[in-house]
Amino acid sequence: MSPLPSVRTVKHRGRVVAPRGRPVAVRLADAIEGLGEGPRAFLAALIGLWPVTIACGAGFGICWLAVVSGGP
Repeated sequence: MSPLPSVRTVKHRGRVVAPRGRPVAVRLADAIEGLGEGPRAFLAALIGLWPVTIACGAGFGICWLAVVSGGP
C-alpha cells in the first residue's frame, strides 16, 4: 500500500511524488472565469460605479436605522 493516494501522484524521474498545487492567482482566475458573463459584468459594474454603490449603501443604511430605531 502506497503512503500517497494513487489519484494524486505523478512519476517524476522514476519516483512517485505528489504534484505541486496550483498557485492561488491561477485558482482565483479560473473561479472568476467559471462564473460566466452575467455575474462578472455585475461585479465589474459594482466596482466601476463605486461612488453610486457607496451612496446607495449609505441611503439603505440610514433607512434601516430609521426602521430599527422606531422612527416616524
